[in-house]
Amino acid sequence: MKKKILIICSLLLFILLFDRLLFMEYRLKAGWSYSGGSYLGDPIGYDQDFVLIKNKIKFVRNKSEDNPVLEKDVYLIGCYFNMLLMYDNDLNKTAFYIKF
Repeated sequence: MKKKILIICSLLLFILLFDRLLFMEYRLKAGWSYSGGSYLGDPIGYDQDFVLIKNKIKFVRNKSEDNPVLEKDVYLIGCYFNMLLMYDNDLNKTAFYIKF
């Protein structure tokens, strides 16, 4: 019984890591609307407002006096079921965005 549980847990962990490393970036390529938590802008879009570098999200908005580049320490939690979850390390809060 323990061997079956170990095999199932190992398989689940492998699937989650495989998904995270290969398919997560493709799911991010959409427009995202603010839903709750830490505010990082509304709306935001991949390649226009932010890019994913490993697990860290770097905001790359255009530099102007009224819209400076957002320098925050933000990490990707996940992008599942049309919901984007990010962790703002500066505020210790989670940001929730939904796909539009």
